[in-house]
Amino acid sequence: MTNATRYWGEIMSDRMVPLSFRALLNWVFGEVQSQNSIFGIGRYYRHAGKAIKFLDAEIELPCGPAAGPHTQLAPNLVAAYLTGARFFELKTVQTLDGEDLEVAKPCIWAGDEAYNVEWSTELRVEQAMQEYIHAYIILQLLARELNLGDPAKFVFNMSVGYTLEGIQSEKIDNFINGLIDASSTAIWANAIADLKANMHLFKIVNSADIESLSPHVCSSIALSTMHGAKPSEIEPMLRHLIGNKGLHTYLKMNPTLLGYDRARQLLDDVGYKHLVFERSAFEHDLQFADAKAMIERLLAFAKENDRQFGVKLTNTFPVAITDDTLPGEMMYMSGKPLFVLSLSVAMLIAENFPDIAISYSGGADVFNIHELYETGISPITICTTLLKNGGYYRQQQISEMWQCGVQPSKLSVAKMAALLERVTADSHYRSSNHYKKQKAGGNLPQHQCFSQPCQRGCPIEQDVSAYMYYAERGQYDEAMRIVLERNPLPFITGGVCYAFCQDKCVRNHCDDNVSIRDVKLQIAQRSTVRTIAGIAPNGKTALVIGGGASGMATAHLLARQGYAVSLHERAEQLGGILTKVIKNEPNLQSYIDADRAILENLGVTVVTNSQIDDLSACLTRYDRVYLAIGATAFAKLLGIEKAAHAQLIEAAKELNITLIGEAAAQKKTSVVECIASAWQAVGESAIGVARPNFSSCDTHDKKGILEVVQDDDAKRCLHCDGVCENCVDVCPNRANIALHIEGLTQPEILHFDDFCNECGNCTMFCPYDGAPYLEKTTYFSGREHFENSSNPGFCLVGDEVLYRQGDVVEQCRVEDLEGALRSIVEYVIDDYSFIIPKEGE
Repeated sequence: MTNATRYWGEIMSDRMVPLSFRALLNWVFGEVQSQNSIFGIGRYYRHAGKAIKFLDAEIELPCGPAAGPHTQLAPNLVAAYLTGARFFELKTVQTLDGEDLEVAKPCIWAGDEAYNVEWSTELRVEQAMQEYIHAYIILQLLARELNLGDPAKFVFNMSVGYTLEGIQSEKIDNFINGLIDASSTAIWANAIADLKANMHLFKIVNSADIESLSPHVCSSIALSTMHGAKPSEIEPMLRHLIGNKGLHTYLKMNPTLLGYDRARQLLDDVGYKHLVFERSAFEHDLQFADAKAMIERLLAFAKENDRQFGVKLTNTFPVAITDDTLPGEMMYMSGKPLFVLSLSVAMLIAENFPDIAISYSGGADVFNIHELYETGISPITICTTLLKNGGYYRQQQISEMWQCGVQPSKLSVAKMAALLERVTADSHYRSSNHYKKQKAGGNLPQHQCFSQPCQRGCPIEQDVSAYMYYAERGQYDEAMRIVLERNPLPFITGGVCYAFCQDKCVRNHCDDNVSIRDVKLQIAQRSTVRTIAGIAPNGKTALVIGGGASGMATAHLLARQGYAVSLHERAEQLGGILTKVIKNEPNLQSYIDADRAILENLGVTVVTNSQIDDLSACLTRYDRVYLAIGATAFAKLLGIEKAAHAQLIEAAKELNITLIGEAAAQKKTSVVECIASAWQAVGESAIGVARPNFSSCDTHDKKGILEVVQDDDAKRCLHCDGVCENCVDVCPNRANIALHIEGLTQPEILHFDDFCNECGNCTMFCPYDGAPYLEKTTYFSGREHFENSSNPGFCLVGDEVLYRQGDVVEQCRVEDLEGALRSIVEYVIDDYSFIIPKEGE
């Protein structure tokens, strides 16, 4: 087990520390003023369209985060609202809470589909109520202060479980009552007092706005029926919520309603045959025949009470843990495989209850949510998609694409069936092991960590980000110069490279990898650059025997060093083994010819139909001799019928001949690996190409924007070496912060200890073999938290800094710190001071 897969509480506390309302207020509006962002969200959704009717109110958009990791803390809810969420399913509460609720950590895995081993809120119920009331107030303020929308047209939907005794307990009853009307709670009173004492934070909000704040946080509730909820108690719980509490009520139903055989078939059809789940779970859960009769009774009961009863589809799906994905024995599946299950349950419900309200959360994302809405399902919430690159900004894309003011239509089983048929035929909904190839590897640097995974995955380390930047802007000559800096065969690699780089592309976690190889070919074809200027002859000669990829690359690199190069190939055309093994590329010869033209423009003499049988003459005529003809051909040239690899290496060494490609590697190699072999043999041949200035790059505006592959796909590049911040985006709690510190080449990632519950999600999306939540510089709000952790980081103690760096723990003045740590501490004090607790907070 790695340090990223510890159980909670072993070294670093996984307990989140909610902000006081005053601290939350100072953070939100302090960050707006100093950074033009809030919890790292710098792009806001502003609703300008119509609202729709929902229950007994109006809502601007019927979508937002599902009950789960994105609705646990107030900062989560703020981030979601800023990016366009207007319907919020608050995380489920139950009597078992806080430290009494043991959750194995890490608790989230979202590499392809998603799994979790968490369930209800990890806060105390009283803390959860505090977070939800605080967030409800802050969102109303932000709506006015930043002109984000109507402060009355968003909805909080609370969620409770899992027993009748539990939801009727004093603890949960107080929670429900407090969210129905918070005005009588101390939480509300203290928050209003803090607002009145801090009116200087606002430019638009005034005293009248404070007095008009609505304390009615929730008028609706969802009942979760997982984690041991007894089928016999479901109806009494729902009657209690509808009849006694007067709430519009949704029943969260489970995929088990489909029955084992149907669920097994659906998952098998989309490639999830490896998932293990027990038939007994279906038999012990609520059966559809019983559910149908119960729903009929509850619809009538709700009507009698002038409330709405509906269903929420669906809870996550329990499967066995068969590897080390997460700790424990059972985990809960969500994401794309849950989509086919949840949509199938929706069809089942709609067939029997065509007028029932169906709320939905099961694998919804930008590629299906609008079609879901057209089936009559509303509201719709999302979770798994928010756990991936882009994070909350994925909500913004959904919101900006929404057709505002359009009421949901009547439920359509036909449209649901058509959608199900489409997604089951769509490869994106199938199981994928791509996450296993995603990591570029290496240790995670504590500082200045941004890099291109695609570049690190490429054997010749091409600067993909730079040539994508130029290609996106149509500057193909500049892009071609960047390509040629590391790649002497742009046409061949643009046409037939294995494209290891694409396996590492961050967009694999979003939609599809950028078509790096295709863009490279476009650059080569659209550029006018066909040589490298300014090469000075060095007065030496070189012979390259073998005109395959290794030989062509070697000749190119030698010419760049100033050699007078002769390239000899025994066949009529260059290309070597490429022409024999690649049969499905009709343009291969044209790619070879184009790269040959670049060679000849560099001054390389290309001689085809040239069989060299006498190495001794070559050795006397040329200063350097390189063999790129394969081990078998080299042995034959030496007159050795069978030779071990070591024998060939020794023979080449004695003759002062350099082997390249297959003969050197002792294996068949790809085109790009042939080029890497040439680089290794020839050495550096730098041509001094200037990289673009990424300060004007609009990468931040691309975050969270999911797109299909484009003809000119360069625009989809995320330029990870300039703007990575994956760990920032994917953290539901906003516990990772990007600090843009003047004087540093890249932003610094600061981990905020109080917000972290060690879910581990950032580990999956970090391109290194690292865990940002454990390895990045961490800010601690107090000494106790610092001492309860092994993370590198610091806390402020009066005018001094208590810090940990490796095994060193010291306390000193800020000016006595050195390097990046000093820059971070000074930046927090000077520019991010709103995260530092003030007296009384």
